[in-house]
Amino acid sequence: MIKLRDLQHRCYDAFVMGDEHALTPFVISDHIPAAARVQVYQNNVQEGFIKTLGTSYPVIVQLVGEDCFRTLAQDYLRRYPSVSGDLGDFGAHFAVLLDAMYDGSEFAYLADMARVEWACEQVRGASDAVLVDLAALQASAGEAFGEMRFALHPAMRLIASDHPVFSIWQAHQSEVVGEVEVNGGERLLVIRRAGDIELQPVEPAAYLLLQRLQAGDTLLDGIDAAVAQFGDSAAIAALQRVVALAVLVDPAVVGRAGVADL
Repeated sequence: MIKLRDLQHRCYDAFVMGDEHALTPFVISDHIPAAARVQVYQNNVQEGFIKTLGTSYPVIVQLVGEDCFRTLAQDYLRRYPSVSGDLGDFGAHFAVLLDAMYDGSEFAYLADMARVEWACEQVRGASDAVLVDLAALQASAGEAFGEMRFALHPAMRLIASDHPVFSIWQAHQSEVVGEVEVNGGERLLVIRRAGDIELQPVEPAAYLLLQRLQAGDTLLDGIDAAVAQFGDSAAIAALQRVVALAVLVDPAVVGRAGVADL
């Protein structure tokens, strides 16, 4: 008698990996052949994964076409089978597959486009947080304001690409797809606001400031980094942009005793 664990592995190989011969010796074959019985479950499982992946990556589907996407999804399922009980986690490594397949080609932008779409999936399910009132905080903190560290909102992601990923994404948000020339990099912020997913292009200096804050730098250190790379006026504009984006949470002031939450 086959052990349960071995049977589970065989079901996995048959339904997910497409090896129907792994299970047919253990399936009753009467008026319906064993292989046909296995294929019914195999098709249902694989169709579920392919549909889920397409839901996570609608722009990629539009860019490559449904037939090509289906082939990519089947390849992805074999290389990166789901290890999570949550089907929503299935697409986490899709950009890695696209990198491996298209890096150095005219379609290299597809991997970064997938990263944008996965960021949308991540922020859709991320937790919420209370935003900082920077004006009130600056008034109360005084000289300590520049020594503060801020976390970025959990329902946001930063994406930097050598390709015009925001322009490509934007061109595919209506029934009439616009033309996009695939060259020139873009930086953008993906965030959930009031339940809706927003994508906003971000200037290089503001993006750098956000990166430094995300890495745990104080506000002053982040501004100094922007000054060093982009100059005073760009750094001032970057700070204004970050304030306008309203993405900062959890302020803390750094003192000699360490970090104190405010």
